[in-house]
Amino acid sequence: MSALSRETLELISSWSEVLGAVFGILAATSVVVYVLVNRPLRKIEAHESQVERQHTADAQERAAKAELALKLYIDSVKKTAERQGPRQNLLDERARHELAEALRSFAGQKIDIRYGLNPYQDRASAEPVSADALELARAFIGILKDAQWEPTPVPLRDAMQGDGISVEINRKASPVTVEAANALVKAIGDVPLTVSAPLKFPDALEQRMETPRIWEKGKEIFLSPLDEDTIILVVLAHPA
Repeated sequence: MSALSRETLELISSWSEVLGAVFGILAATSVVVYVLVNRPLRKIEAHESQVERQHTADAQERAAKAELALKLYIDSVKKTAERQGPRQNLLDERARHELAEALRSFAGQKIDIRYGLNPYQDRASAEPVSADALELARAFIGILKDAQWEPTPVPLRDAMQGDGISVEINRKASPVTVEAANALVKAIGDVPLTVSAPLKFPDALEQRMETPRIWEKGKEIFLSPLDEDTIILVVLAHPA
């Protein structure tokens, strides 16, 4: 038999019911409060997340604009350097590496490297059209060899006149050769050097002025014959 009296047990039972009702009300209230508070809280969080994403996007846009401005400034400085000094000075180690890497996917591409002649000299003269033309042509030979292209072993003379760098292809060139010529123009322009878009020519207009005898380590080297898929690069006058 319980040590508590009947009255005590009834009192405890009554209080239990009261407390149960109170806790039930509190639980229901907490659910209502949770719903009422959570909805605006989620809206606030969503807004904060949107604001954060917008701030990130704005920061990325500012960074992109700053990067573009820096590139334009560097290109402007390089263009000034191109106008004021020998163009091969722009082909530092980094520029040579980047140029070769941009062209490596066209390994095996044949290309004539030529330089324009001084128009005030006799055609038999080999004097370049400007002081830096021959050295720049030689620099291109080294870079294209690094890219695993097949340039002429020495720069050849060319009667073309103008300034900058001319890239030419045959009208019957294959799509791969056309793509290689476009990649070459872009890579040279990115140095940046003044270069013209690929000029298409018929066979009869672009024969070599000369077929020089070339010797290397006591052995004569013969030039590959021109064909429809040979690109021609001519270094012309300094674009001062």
